[in-house]
Amino acid sequence: MKVEHTLFLVVVAFLTALVAFIVLISKSAPVSNLSLLNYNTDTRKDNKGTSTNDSDLAIEFRKRFKEIENILGNMTQKQTNQETALASLEGTLKGQKTSSSQLNGKKILAVAKTQGSLFTTSSASYTPMGMYVTINCPISCNLWIDFFSSSKNQTAPPSAQGYVNTYGLFVDGSDKSIYSQASFPAAGSAAAIALNGSILASPGVHTIDIQAKTTGGTLESDSSFLQVMAIEQ
Repeated sequence: MKVEHTLFLVVVAFLTALVAFIVLISKSAPVSNLSLLNYNTDTRKDNKGTSTNDSDLAIEFRKRFKEIENILGNMTQKQTNQETALASLEGTLKGQKTSSSQLNGKKILAVAKTQGSLFTTSSASYTPMGMYVTINCPISCNLWIDFFSSSKNQTAPPSAQGYVNTYGLFVDGSDKSIYSQASFPAAGSAAAIALNGSILASPGVHTIDIQAKTTGGTLESDSSFLQVMAIEQ
């Protein structure tokens, strides 16, 4: 009986130890699995973080490269615009050079010009304004005349028609019947006067003169300008 009791205690102790061992294994296994899971998760996170960093670097590189492309494109466009502007300026300068020596395809032989100040007259006949130039035609030529003046009449007219100021063209003292005029219905009223003409002239020196007259009151020109070009026929 004592032997059987001892054997029973041994069996119970063995079974208790076995159960304790199983329980211990069952508790430790999840921890190990959890550690392994955490390791795998951390590894994936590290890999994902590395992949994300590489992707961000690629995006940043493409962004910087695009900025460089835009800068180079803007520089190229600016250079093109500058070259276009320069070409346009060169063309303009060439055109001005050509126009200064030619008019309507004809060679300009000579140019003369003058500018006048205040002039007044109350004469009903043409009176020299002092607006004249002399010009030399080495060959038969056309005289291109361009005259401008500000014009007033300082006297109140007796009727609504007003006074009339007239400016005429004279070449070598001869009235060429080329004129410009304006009416002044009130004292002090003003108008801009332009007179243009083309006269055929023989070789030699010629005098171009502008004269003025009025139908009444006092004609007044504050300033005047006269330019004449001798152009080949």
